[in-house]
Amino acid sequence: MRETVKTGVAGEVSVAAALTQPVRASKQASRRGPPPYALDTLRVSLFLFIVVSISAVQGYLRPLAVLRPGITLWGVAIGAVLLAPRGVRWANLRATWPPRAIGLLVVLAVLSAPFGLAVGASVKFMFSAYFRVLVLFALLVIAVRSVNDVRLFVWAYVLSTGVLALLSMTVMKVESSFGGTRVTASSMYDANDLGVIFLTAL
Repeated sequence: MRETVKTGVAGEVSVAAALTQPVRASKQASRRGPPPYALDTLRVSLFLFIVVSISAVQGYLRPLAVLRPGITLWGVAIGAVLLAPRGVRWANLRATWPPRAIGLLVVLAVLSAPFGLAVGASVKFMFSAYFRVLVLFALLVIAVRSVNDVRLFVWAYVLSTGVLALLSMTVMKVESSFGGTRVTASSMYDANDLGVIFLTAL
């Protein structure tokens, strides 16, 4: 009887320990913080694409401009999605309301294009600029797996604005205005554009 009781008690203790292990593991994981960035071809190419698109650093580095970094990184990102479709979260396009709202705006843009003053110009703008932004938006949405991916893309924006700030203080042209100085223009932006970009970064 004593051995049976001891075995039973030991069994109860082991069960209790097994039940408390997940709780302890979750507490330890929370203390360690979120897992590190899981980088792959898609996330790295999107990170670099954001940097070169916003900073437009290729406009001041001719060797880099020859490589066409925007188009190259664009192709790498789309190729990564096509070759490894399981590495993205397609459900993100339906999980929240912003993608659905963007889809509604696309439908409205397509339906309203024939009623513009210049149908050809409207269609040209949609294919040359608008749809490229939509594809980038979709790539960013399906590339997000956790909050770490969001942080990665936010840091890409911060880094690109840092490059812009460095360029504005070194190579961009400035002029005197209202008792101070202001940037006249860059290879891609004017002073007002730069103000909006910097304000968003802040």
